[in-house]
Amino acid sequence: MKTENLFLKVWGIPVILAILSIFGLLSALIGDNFWDVLSWVTLGIPVAVMAWFLIKKKGNRVKGNYKTDFVDV
Repeated sequence: MKTENLFLKVWGIPVILAILSIFGLLSALIGDNFWDVLSWVTLGIPVAVMAWFLIKKKGNRVKGNYKTDFVDV
């Protein structure tokens, strides 16, 4: 039971993003109009999630906390 929770905790979101990407790519190949809109939305969600985490990570960075800053040259 504990390993299932760990598996879902680690791989849950990446699997959902992969399924959305595959569905978006397939819907772009299936048809036009509605399928195009559906593919844009489903392919845009993983990009938006990655951009959000990238912005979140850059906001948490503290300047001057790197090992190279302490080396006297």
